[in-house]
Amino acid sequence: MRESGSTPMKYVYRFSEGNTSMANLLVGKGANLADMAQLGLPVPPGFTITSEACRDYYRHDGQLTIARLATAQAAPGDGQREDI
Repeated sequence: MRESGSTPMKYVYRFSEGNTSMANLLVGKGANLADMAQLGLPVPPGFTITSEACRDYYRHDGQLTIARLATAQAAPGDGQREDI
C-alpha cells in the first residue's frame, strides 16, 4: 500500500465521505452514489473501494489482503461496521 508520510493510503470510502470531485479515485459510479447519498436521496448504506486499491491488487499479483483494505473507520452510530 502506498503511503504518504506515516498515514496509509485510504482504500475504502463510505458514501458519506465521497463526491463527484473524487471521480478518478472512486470511479464514476462510486462518486455519483456518494453525491446522491449526501443529497438525501434513498441510497442504501455502502462504500466504494478505490481505483487505487484495484491498481495495488494487480501490482501485487492479486495479493491485496483485507488488512490493506481496512483503512476506513465508520463514524459512531452510523450503523456501519468500523472495519470495512
